[in-house]
Amino acid sequence: LKVGYATHEGMSGKHNEDFLGMFAWKLDDQRNFYLGVVADGVGGQSAGEVASRLTVGAIQNYFDQQMKIENNVSAHLERAIQVANETVHKASQENPEQRGMSTTVALAAFINNRLYTAYVGDSRIYLMRDGRLRQISIDHTWAQEAIEAGLLTPEQAKTHPNRNVIRRHLGGGPKV
Repeated sequence: LKVGYATHEGMSGKHNEDFLGMFAWKLDDQRNFYLGVVADGVGGQSAGEVASRLTVGAIQNYFDQQMKIENNVSAHLERAIQVANETVHKASQENPEQRGMSTTVALAAFINNRLYTAYVGDSRIYLMRDGRLRQISIDHTWAQEAIEAGLLTPEQAKTHPNRNVIRRHLGGGPKV
């Protein structure tokens, strides 16, 4: 499996709140399990870089403890996100400097040449096949909800003042 990754602070000039990890485990049946995680601290909130680092660490720790996941990969991805959310939320409540911190997250897991994905927020997942790149996640944003409700066109959403309002993220509450 060839993997490449990079991170960038974006065009807004804000400091980089991204954190990522690529992990590999050998399952009980000796199959390889690969997991890529990207977390991006929500801009405008405090300590987004802390939230993203905690998220990647919590997800890695969750899977470090799992060895029988092959029959229920999607449920484990969902549970790992919930565990990460609980970790970020708890840290946010315990430290006044980190109160309100949050992050988005995207996971891509590979077992037996099968891809499993899970995500919260607007960190996107793309699939490249036959030289074509296709977005396979749907942003959890106000703009995307407005498009789906028929209130905005995709073109209108690109310049709408609420285009960057994230509706789902980790850390905002005890559940996500």
